[in-house]
Formats: sequence, C-alpha cells, structure tokens
Amino acid sequence: MSKFYGNVTFLGVARMTDKVIVASVQYNVEMDLTAVVNMLKQLQEDKMTPQAHFAFEVGDKAWSLMADQGLVFMVCTKKNYPQSIGAACLKELCRQFMSVGKDASSAKPGGLDGKCKNMLEKLCGKYDNLSEVSKMHEVLQKVETVKLTMQDNIEQALLNCTALEDVEGKAARLQEDSKVFKQNANTLKRKQWYKLIKWQILLVCLVLFLVGGLTLVICAETGVFEQDDDKGKNN
Repeated sequence: MSKFYGNVTFLGVARMTDKVIVASVQYNVEMDLTAVVNMLKQLQEDKMTPQAHFAFEVGDKAWSLMADQGLVFMVCTKKNYPQSIGAACLKELCRQFMSVGKDASSAKPGGLDGKCKNMLEKLCGKYDNLSEVSKMHEVLQKVETVKLTMQDNIEQALLNCTALEDVEGKAARLQEDSKVFKQNANTLKRKQWYKLIKWQILLVCLVLFLVGGLTLVICAETGVFEQDDDKGKNN
C-alpha cells in the first residue's frame, strides 16, 4: 500500500451543465459531496475558460479546477500545494478520463466511480507524493523548455533558409540585370563608334574640300590658269 502524505485528498469529474459529479475518489479522507456540488453551483461558467486553470482556497484546503468538453475536473489539495503541479494533475486527469468516461454526459451521480476508481486512486497516489512529482514536473518543465528552444531554433533556421533563398533570388536578378546592362553598353558603344567614324569621314571630306577650294583660289590669284592659256595660244 502506498504511503499517504495528505497532500491530495480529492479528485473528481462533474458535468458543467447540472454540476453532477459523475466520478470521484476521496483519498484517505471523508468528504461531503453535497458541499462539493454546492461549491460547483456557485461557479460562474463564463469564467471557466476551456483548458484554463482556476484555483481558490477554502479554509486549509486549495481547490484547482479545469473545464473541458462540457466537464469540470477537480482536485483538492493542501493550501500550500503548488498550483502548477495541481494544474498538471488536472491535465493528466482530463486526458485519462476521456478514454474511460465516454458516458459522462448521461451518467448518474457517481455512475462512473467504479469504472474510474483505479485510475483516480493512482493519480491521487502519484500527486500526493509531492517530492517525487515535483522532480518529475521539473524534468517535464525542462523537457518542455528544450522543446520550445528547439522549435525556436528550427523556426529561425527556416527563416534563415528563406532569407538565403531571397538573397540567391536577388543575386540571380542582379546577374540578369548585369547581362542586360552589358548588352546595352555594347550596343551604345557600337552606336558611338559608328557616329565617330561618320564625323571623321565628314571632317576629312570637309578638309579636302577646303584644301581643293583654297588651291583653286591660289592658282587663280597667281595666274597659273592664264599662263596655261598663253602657252596654248603660242603653240
């Protein structure tokens, strides 16, 4: 028989609609279930967010509740019991109950006690040993932290890959742009070369024209043409 520490005294599951407790276990204590039902009836359903942890104290006891899929999962512990571990207990209770308590929506008060007794007592024994469950919870927290860190690293790696793909895409576009620029530069260079050759030809023609015209003028002024005429007459 497992040792009793007195940290966990009650586990139960109730319907949200009519507050009927369909399965529960009192762990080495006697508890008035009518008082528990009355306590449930005072809860404001709009504050019971699904999967959210809801905690309060009554005397020297602490109650932790969690609503999910139309059910309220409850655990009663010592006043100084860590709320984070109480929340972990409720999540495990919810997960295990969903596999055996499929008739919860139509069950009578206590109708699933027999089916769930073994499961509820094991959970009570597990979370009653606070030192052991604290170690487990600490390990799970570390594992969760490592998972989150790995997830962040993976997301960062994916972002880096996306950024690298963007850089490669930009590099490819720049390379294409450089090819177009080079082609345009060569075309412009050829046009400028043709233009230069044209002007050089025009300039040569203009110089030849000027030289020819100047030569004719000099010849006319010096009488070269007249001497040629006289020689022709004498002959």
